[in-house]
Amino acid sequence: MKTPSRSGSRPPRSQDGRPPRRGNGKPVRSDDKSGSKSKTMMGQPHKITKNHAFSAKGFGDKGGASTGRPSTGRTGFKGKEIGAGDAIKSSAKPAKKGKSGVYRSGFTARPTLLINLDAIKDNYDALQTRIGNVKIGASVKADAYGLGAPTVSKTLYGAGCRTFFVATAGEGKMVREAIGENASIYVLNGPAPQDLTLFFKFRLKPVINSIDQARMWTDEADRAKHAPFTALHIDTGMNRLGMDAEDTDQLSKNMGLFKALGPDLIMSHLACAPDAKHDMNTKQLARFRKASARFPVLPLSLANTAGTYLGKPYHFQMVRPGIGLYGGQATTDAKQEVSSPVVSLMAPVLQLRTVKKGETLGYNASFTAEYDMKVAVIGAGYADGIPVSASSHPQDQKGKTSFASLQKQRVPIVGRVSMDLTMLDVTRLVREISVGDWAEFRGENLQVDANAIEGLNYELLVRLGQRCRKTYLRASDFA
Repeated sequence: MKTPSRSGSRPPRSQDGRPPRRGNGKPVRSDDKSGSKSKTMMGQPHKITKNHAFSAKGFGDKGGASTGRPSTGRTGFKGKEIGAGDAIKSSAKPAKKGKSGVYRSGFTARPTLLINLDAIKDNYDALQTRIGNVKIGASVKADAYGLGAPTVSKTLYGAGCRTFFVATAGEGKMVREAIGENASIYVLNGPAPQDLTLFFKFRLKPVINSIDQARMWTDEADRAKHAPFTALHIDTGMNRLGMDAEDTDQLSKNMGLFKALGPDLIMSHLACAPDAKHDMNTKQLARFRKASARFPVLPLSLANTAGTYLGKPYHFQMVRPGIGLYGGQATTDAKQEVSSPVVSLMAPVLQLRTVKKGETLGYNASFTAEYDMKVAVIGAGYADGIPVSASSHPQDQKGKTSFASLQKQRVPIVGRVSMDLTMLDVTRLVREISVGDWAEFRGENLQVDANAIEGLNYELLVRLGQRCRKTYLRASDFA
């Protein structure tokens, strides 16, 4: 088989250190303000103004809290964490008392994701400090874990990241258009016939997971002028994607096929890295070393976020963090981790109700009030990332309770979470709340929320709804 030319197949490198440029000649920057006039359409970023502020306590002129007290206009943005008292800017107004009761005028019924871009950069820097000179390849698949791949990728590019991993070619296209040409983008699921045009047009590097993928790719690469480089994925025990022992043996004995692939990385994936004591970690490490030694020397990559905490033997030349960039706990030992919270789901109080003892709440009447309760109906449900499994358990069943935050207090979810609405028991809140006040989900309680439903923090992030308004924060927004 003819070995295709690799001339020009690497992404062009800037000779003067300037960032890459778009087709219109304008530089791509991590703090790109090109979206400052974007409309608040479904799934699109919402750019904030400088005249008002929004906090989890409620909307208020320049940060006024739900109590209506005056604000300094600087509502406590810390640069690293987004919590119930942190602020974004909006066009809302203080609480009023009308015929229907206390409400907050000017609020939106649409849930909002507060995404702290400075925290993403800080998490990247903290992981880089931990691993030293080893490169970071950022996982931005699944729309950067639900946070918006274009904006997150530009932020990471601005932090110095030049290697990105996505799951599909369509995701790769989106990232390439956001960050420009001066970066490598690997597609973890590998090439498929209908996706090949995207690989060549947007210079995406396929991760080769089998001999069949290898042969299909080289057949197409022979016809291309400048085929992208590839990565080889060796399965070391996960039994998911990756070349098994037979495929690895075949490829190692067929140097013509190996050279035609043009790999610039050999990788595998750890199955049990969150548990440092699991013997699967050392087994996979040994298998990866043995298998990769059968090929010419290339950069190696094994560790995900959790793998970075297993120590230097697992780092090789590149690590591939995902959840750690986005503020999620990656291991069973939270104390060792260096990530800060990144995202909060904020949802407004739409209605306040008094539920008498013995009355039921929500679908299936699965919750019965054991006392007279004050209930806040919140404008977010499972369509926005609050899973049905966070519903309260019937009284005859045992289970953990899921919570949200209001007025910096944790309040329990009651009844069944529905598509658009969730109900909270606010009976024990000290201060009065108003329609239009905001409840917070996730934030610094991401792992707590995952534990409550016996689920994964990864899943809670990627479930964050596309109809949520995304509001991106930087410390400079509050300067």
